[in-house]
Amino acid sequence: MRLFSSIATAAAGLLAFLPATLPLQAADGDTLRYNRDIQPILSENCFFCHGPDPEKRDSDLRLDIREDAITGKAIVPGDADASLIIERIFHDDPDELMPPPDSHRKLTDKDREKIKRWINEGAEYQAHWSYVPLEKPTPPTVKSDTPVRNPIDAFVARGLQSEKPALAPQPEAAPERLIRRVSFDLIGLPPTPDQVADFLTEH
Repeated sequence: MRLFSSIATAAAGLLAFLPATLPLQAADGDTLRYNRDIQPILSENCFFCHGPDPEKRDSDLRLDIREDAITGKAIVPGDADASLIIERIFHDDPDELMPPPDSHRKLTDKDREKIKRWINEGAEYQAHWSYVPLEKPTPPTVKSDTPVRNPIDAFVARGLQSEKPALAPQPEAAPERLIRRVSFDLIGLPPTPDQVADFLTEH
């Protein structure tokens, strides 16, 4: 039974790093991050013509390189209204709108507002996630009556509370159900009666 406890503890330790590395959505009030919030939008809608592939690039403007985007006035860090990319993605004229209607790519209102907010926040780029050193994140502050027993709970609670309307966590499962879940997750089989008894003794 101690094997299950040790593996579960190790897994929880590894999961503590996931909020800093997974491409999760930004919670309300969070600073937008390029890799998580912006790069997927640009990659889907803009990089085909303004990205790294010289065979497909329609102009000298590259949006995948911060210095090039700034030099071309597409992005003015801290000033979205002065940024050409904002002018073009919000344009009413289909001949000026980016991405062009005939590209069959389209930004949503949420995408456009997110890019605008990111530029106003400084338009910081990030290296590819595989080159970014892991950093243990600081757990977010959640409501005082929220049950938080470990750092992962705080990140989950923040996600639940950011929903509209806010969601509440489910009550903790019974020990018998917890040992059944961890057993199926780790070995694909239900726990033996002895393992259940040991788990109940420890908890």
